[in-house]
Amino acid sequence: MTSSPAPAPSAVVRLRPYTGVLALALLCTLFGVSRPTFASPENFFNVLNAVAIVGILAIGQCFPLIGGGFDLSQGAVACFTGSVTASLMGAGGQPIPVAVCGGIAAGMTLGWINGLLVSRVGMNPFVATLGTQIAYFGATNVFTNNQPLSLGPTGEQFRQLSFGTFGQFSYASLLFLGLIAALFFTLRLLPFGQYLYTLGGSEEATRLAGIDTIRVKTASYVMSSGLAAVAGMVMIARAGQASPVAGTGAELESLASCIIGGIALGGGAGGAWHVLLGVLTLGVIDNGLQMVGDVISPNWRLVIRGVIILLAVAVDARARLKR
Repeated sequence: MTSSPAPAPSAVVRLRPYTGVLALALLCTLFGVSRPTFASPENFFNVLNAVAIVGILAIGQCFPLIGGGFDLSQGAVACFTGSVTASLMGAGGQPIPVAVCGGIAAGMTLGWINGLLVSRVGMNPFVATLGTQIAYFGATNVFTNNQPLSLGPTGEQFRQLSFGTFGQFSYASLLFLGLIAALFFTLRLLPFGQYLYTLGGSEEATRLAGIDTIRVKTASYVMSSGLAAVAGMVMIARAGQASPVAGTGAELESLASCIIGGIALGGGAGGAWHVLLGVLTLGVIDNGLQMVGDVISPNWRLVIRGVIILLAVAVDARARLKR
């Protein structure tokens, strides 16, 4: 007796990986028709530079998301590590490489705490990272005494991280694109990336396969916070100082970018291409609404973002039901 062939995937399931492409194409078409200058090369580089910070955060957010979790503490980590870096350069008088290493080390330590709470203690990622978000913002207030921190005598040199250019690319946008390439390499070619996909698909199956799920899950949060620290450094380079309130809400921006790009909330799917699409989509919304501000108020930015996020999540939910 021959078995019947498996049913063909529904249109929703086939559409899910391309939601980011469709959203970006639609927005570019609408804004390009309204303002021909929107499609100029100069404007493309403007968008790319503007999204660099959120893009770096989204790359970090991608790791716990693919592994079946998410990180709500990214903004607080960026704020704290930016303050640590500024303090080392300013009051500490340390050279830029030492300050940068100190900031990244601080960020990875905070990510390690997040990872332990989720993987070893067994806390829900939402509760764990929301709690550490509050704690890390509080720690920043204590560390800075609620005052902005100067970057010190090497501040102008450090600001080249955000404002320096190579051709039409800013250093910040080049850093973002380089990290996108590193994300692709990690997820597709390294065992850690494959472990993340397996973990997001089924934690029990991953454990039965002999993979150390605690180590993989913890590492995903370390990567998330380490890249949040890098984003925090671009923040202080752009602002010229470390603010105790910088980074507020940044984790929601990174989550929105990943979701819009097509990374599944339940884990086990997505990649570097989806992160890039989602980040550019948010950048195009902001840039396009500024250009058509005489027709559509920029106040619609959050409304449009929210609708696109809801549509992306709805398609993801329907795709999971149809599988």
